[in-house]
Amino acid sequence: LEPGQAPPQEVFDHVELAFAARLRELGKTRWAIKHPRLTYYMEHFHDRFPESKWVFTIRDGRGVVNSYLTRKWNVANVYYGARLWQEQIAIQRRFIEAHPEQSHVLYFESLLANPRQEVQAICEFLGEEFSEDLLSYHRKRPTTRIHAGNVNITKPIQKSVGEKWRSQLSAAQIGVIEAVAGDTLRAEGYELDGEGARISPVHRAAYGLHQWVMTNYWWQRRSGWSGIKKRLGMSTSGRPLQSLPSGRK
Repeated sequence: LEPGQAPPQEVFDHVELAFAARLRELGKTRWAIKHPRLTYYMEHFHDRFPESKWVFTIRDGRGVVNSYLTRKWNVANVYYGARLWQEQIAIQRRFIEAHPEQSHVLYFESLLANPRQEVQAICEFLGEEFSEDLLSYHRKRPTTRIHAGNVNITKPIQKSVGEKWRSQLSAAQIGVIEAVAGDTLRAEGYELDGEGARISPVHRAAYGLHQWVMTNYWWQRRSGWSGIKKRLGMSTSGRPLQSLPSGRK
C-alpha cells in the first residue's frame, strides 16, 4: 500500500482475528499494536475501531534518526531520516488535534526520567489498573522473538539511551537534522545544538542518490537478491528460470 492509501477491509478482518486468537492464548482482554508505519493509516484504523485509544511516543528527532541509521532498514542518511521524522510528527499531530480525547502524548525522555509517573498516566488514560509489574517487564519471560529491534525489552529502563545520539552522531550530521527539522524540534520542546547546516541542491541530490542506492541494496539483501536474480533470468534458488514454451505469452 502507498502511504495513506485505504487498506482493504479484509486487512482489518485479519487483524481482528489474529489478535482475538492471541488474546485467548495469553488470557488477555485487550490488544494493542505498535508500528511506525501505522502513522500513515491511523484514520483508517480509527474508522474501523472508533472507540480505540492512541498513545503517541514522541522522541527527540536526533535520537530517532540515529536509531534509523543503526537499523539499516529504510533510512540511509540523516537528511532523509530528519525528513521522515518531521513528516510523521506532522501527521500524528494532525490526528491528535482531530481526536484529542482519544490521544495521549508521551515524551520518550520523560518516560526515561520518570517511568512510574508516565506509566501511571498511561494506565489512567487507558482505564487500566497500574501494577508494579509494568516497571519490571524485563524480568518476565518474553512472549515474542528477541531481535536487534526489540532487545531492550529484556533490559531495565536505561536513562542514557535518550542521549546516545550526542556521542554517535557527528556535529555535521546533527547540523543537517536541525536544518531540516529544526522548527519541529523546537515546537516539541527540544533545544537545538546550533544554527543548522546549509544544505545545497547538490547535497540534496547526493543524499537522494545515496538513499536510493542503499535502500535498494538492503531490500535486495533481505530478499535474497530476488530482484537481481529475476533480471538475470535466475530463480530465487539460484537456478535458471525456464522460458515459456514457444507460442505462449
